[in-house]
Amino acid sequence: RGLQPHAPEDVDLRDFLDGIIADYRQSGTAVIDWEPGASCICAVDTLALRRVLTNLIDNAVRYGGEKPVEVRCDTDSGVAVFRVRDRGPGIPAAEREAVFRPFHRLETSRSRSTGGSGLGLAIARQLCETHGWDIDLQPREPGGTEARVRVPLGTTR
Repeated sequence: RGLQPHAPEDVDLRDFLDGIIADYRQSGTAVIDWEPGASCICAVDTLALRRVLTNLIDNAVRYGGEKPVEVRCDTDSGVAVFRVRDRGPGIPAAEREAVFRPFHRLETSRSRSTGGSGLGLAIARQLCETHGWDIDLQPREPGGTEARVRVPLGTTR
């Protein structure tokens, strides 16, 4: 439910992400390391992109071991690349694709205090596929995970 695409609108991705980070900082629930870069205007379904990025940030906060979460947005060869990095225990290589399946959780106790429902990454992937975006998870050294979302640049004009 709620995964249907909406009309894309031209937004400055730096300002868009800055607003998301401001919400986290205002709530006081997480320490986010975010340095806005250059402006980048792109046509996106803002509701879908917000949901993808907040799902990734929520996961990084939840599993990041109370360490700051790094968020970055860069452009490279006609693509905006969003990076959400944590310093948690990481995701074993054999589980990196499985965590995108609905209800799949690395932590199996089903306790709400140690994890969610197992839907966040499945929803993020479905939204990315619907919009032609790419999403993946990579390990960080010496520990943690980097979630990346690639969004093709373009405007409605």
